[in-house]
Amino acid sequence: MAWLSEKTVSMLYILVHDTVPTNERLHAVRLVESDRCKHCGRRDYLLHRLTEYNEGTAIWLWIRERIAQKLRTDPRRIPADCCLRRQFQLWPPQRHKAILWILAHLVFYRMQQQRHVSVLDCIDYLRCARWKPYWAANRIQWVGNYLSIL
Repeated sequence: MAWLSEKTVSMLYILVHDTVPTNERLHAVRLVESDRCKHCGRRDYLLHRLTEYNEGTAIWLWIRERIAQKLRTDPRRIPADCCLRRQFQLWPPQRHKAILWILAHLVFYRMQQQRHVSVLDCIDYLRCARWKPYWAANRIQWVGNYLSIL
Protein backbone atom coordinates (compact mmCIF):
# COMPACT_ATOMS: atom_id res chain seq x y z
CA MET A 1 0.00 0.00 0.00
CA ALA A 2 1.10 3.51 -0.62
CA TRP A 3 1.82 6.14 1.98
CA LEU A 4 1.03 4.30 5.16
CA SER A 5 2.99 5.11 8.28
CA GLU A 6 4.66 2.38 10.29
CA LYS A 7 2.08 2.89 13.06
CA THR A 8 -0.77 2.34 10.62
CA VAL A 9 0.85 -0.79 9.21
CA SER A 10 1.44 -2.11 12.75
CA MET A 11 -2.19 -1.52 13.68
CA LEU A 12 -3.32 -3.33 10.51
CA TYR A 13 -1.06 -6.26 11.36
CA ILE A 14 -2.56 -6.52 14.83
CA LEU A 15 -6.06 -6.33 13.39
CA VAL A 16 -5.57 -8.80 10.54
CA HIS A 17 -3.96 -11.36 12.83
CA ASP A 18 -6.78 -10.95 15.37
CA THR A 19 -4.63 -10.07 18.35
CA VAL A 20 -6.64 -7.08 19.55
CA PRO A 21 -7.43 -7.60 23.26
CA THR A 22 -11.21 -7.22 23.13
CA ASN A 23 -13.32 -8.23 26.11
CA GLU A 24 -14.76 -11.11 24.10
CA ARG A 25 -11.26 -12.49 23.56
CA LEU A 26 -10.15 -11.79 27.15
CA HIS A 27 -13.31 -13.37 28.54
CA ALA A 28 -12.66 -16.52 26.51
CA VAL A 29 -9.33 -16.98 28.31
CA ARG A 30 -10.88 -15.87 31.64
CA LEU A 31 -8.96 -12.66 32.13
CA VAL A 32 -12.08 -10.51 32.51
CA GLU A 33 -15.45 -11.26 34.07
CA SER A 34 -17.65 -10.34 31.12
CA ASP A 35 -17.46 -10.10 27.34
CA ARG A 36 -19.44 -6.84 27.44
CA CYS A 37 -18.10 -3.37 26.64
CA LYS A 38 -17.64 -1.41 29.85
CA HIS A 39 -18.87 1.79 28.16
CA CYS A 40 -22.03 0.72 26.32
CA GLY A 41 -22.85 -2.77 27.63
CA ARG A 42 -22.88 -4.49 24.22
CA ARG A 43 -20.73 -7.48 23.36
CA ASP A 44 -17.16 -6.20 22.88
CA TYR A 45 -15.72 -7.69 19.72
CA LEU A 46 -13.57 -6.28 16.95
CA LEU A 47 -16.32 -4.97 14.66
CA HIS A 48 -17.98 -3.36 17.68
CA ARG A 49 -14.85 -1.33 18.30
CA LEU A 50 -14.48 -0.34 14.66
CA THR A 51 -18.04 0.34 13.51
CA GLU A 52 -20.41 0.46 16.49
CA TYR A 53 -18.83 1.88 19.63
CA ASN A 54 -19.27 5.58 20.40
CA GLU A 55 -19.60 7.47 17.08
CA GLY A 56 -18.47 4.40 15.13
CA THR A 57 -21.83 3.88 13.45
CA ALA A 58 -21.93 7.41 12.04
CA ILE A 59 -18.28 7.26 11.02
CA TRP A 60 -18.78 3.88 9.32
CA LEU A 61 -21.85 5.18 7.44
CA TRP A 62 -19.83 8.14 6.13
CA ILE A 63 -16.90 5.91 5.09
CA ARG A 64 -19.26 3.38 3.53
CA GLU A 65 -20.88 6.10 1.42
CA ARG A 66 -17.47 7.24 0.15
CA ILE A 67 -16.45 3.69 -0.74
CA ALA A 68 -19.78 3.09 -2.48
CA GLN A 69 -19.27 6.30 -4.46
CA LYS A 70 -15.92 5.04 -5.68
CA LEU A 71 -17.37 1.63 -6.54
CA ARG A 72 -20.53 3.12 -8.06
CA THR A 73 -22.79 0.91 -5.99
CA ASP A 74 -25.34 1.13 -3.21
CA PRO A 75 -23.78 1.74 0.24
CA ARG A 76 -25.85 -1.11 1.69
CA ARG A 77 -23.84 -3.54 -0.44
CA ILE A 78 -20.62 -2.66 1.42
CA PRO A 79 -20.34 -5.06 4.40
CA ALA A 80 -19.03 -3.79 7.72
CA ASP A 81 -16.49 -6.59 7.92
CA CYS A 82 -14.61 -5.32 4.85
CA CYS A 83 -12.50 -3.41 7.41
CA LEU A 84 -11.26 -6.74 8.71
CA ARG A 85 -11.10 -8.83 5.56
CA ARG A 86 -9.49 -7.16 2.62
CA GLN A 87 -9.81 -10.12 0.29
CA PHE A 88 -11.23 -8.28 -2.66
CA GLN A 89 -9.83 -7.16 -5.97
CA LEU A 90 -10.95 -4.02 -7.75
CA TRP A 91 -10.13 -2.59 -11.11
CA PRO A 92 -8.34 -0.27 -11.80
CA PRO A 93 -5.52 -0.88 -9.31
CA GLN A 94 -5.57 2.79 -8.26
CA ARG A 95 -9.17 2.41 -7.03
CA HIS A 96 -8.22 -0.73 -5.14
CA LYS A 97 -5.27 1.00 -3.44
CA ALA A 98 -7.32 4.08 -2.60
CA ILE A 99 -10.03 2.02 -0.90
CA LEU A 100 -7.42 0.03 1.03
CA TRP A 101 -5.83 3.34 2.07
CA ILE A 102 -9.16 4.63 3.37
CA LEU A 103 -9.89 1.41 5.27
CA ALA A 104 -6.38 1.33 6.76
CA HIS A 105 -6.73 4.88 8.06
CA LEU A 106 -10.20 4.16 9.41
CA VAL A 107 -8.85 1.18 11.34
CA PHE A 108 -5.90 3.17 12.67
CA TYR A 109 -8.10 6.09 13.69
CA ARG A 110 -10.73 3.96 15.41
CA MET A 111 -8.29 1.63 17.20
CA GLN A 112 -5.80 4.17 18.52
CA GLN A 113 -8.19 6.66 20.07
CA GLN A 114 -9.71 6.23 23.51
CA ARG A 115 -11.66 9.47 23.59
CA HIS A 116 -15.08 10.46 22.30
CA VAL A 117 -14.78 11.74 18.76
CA SER A 118 -17.25 12.89 16.18
CA VAL A 119 -17.69 12.17 12.50
CA LEU A 120 -16.20 15.57 11.72
CA ASP A 121 -13.03 14.66 13.63
CA CYS A 122 -12.67 11.51 11.53
CA ILE A 123 -13.29 13.44 8.30
CA ASP A 124 -10.64 16.00 9.29
CA TYR A 125 -8.20 13.20 10.10
CA LEU A 126 -8.70 11.54 6.70
CA ARG A 127 -8.46 14.83 4.83
CA CYS A 128 -5.22 15.74 6.58
CA ALA A 129 -3.79 12.24 6.04
CA ARG A 130 -4.50 12.33 2.31
CA TRP A 131 -2.37 15.41 1.60
CA LYS A 132 0.89 13.48 1.41
CA PRO A 133 -0.35 10.99 -1.22
CA TYR A 134 -2.42 13.62 -3.00
CA TRP A 135 0.54 15.91 -3.73
CA ALA A 136 3.10 13.18 -4.43
CA ALA A 137 4.65 13.05 -7.87
CA ASN A 138 3.54 9.47 -8.57
CA ARG A 139 0.01 9.89 -7.20
CA ILE A 140 -1.61 8.95 -10.51
CA GLN A 141 0.27 5.66 -10.53
CA TRP A 142 -0.69 4.79 -6.93
CA VAL A 143 -4.17 6.15 -6.15
CA GLY A 144 -5.11 8.37 -9.06
CA ASN A 145 -7.74 10.96 -8.14
CA TYR A 146 -9.74 8.56 -5.98
CA LEU A 147 -8.78 10.28 -2.70
CA SER A 148 -10.13 13.63 -3.89
CA ILE A 149 -13.64 12.51 -2.92
CA LEU A 150 -12.80 12.69 0.80
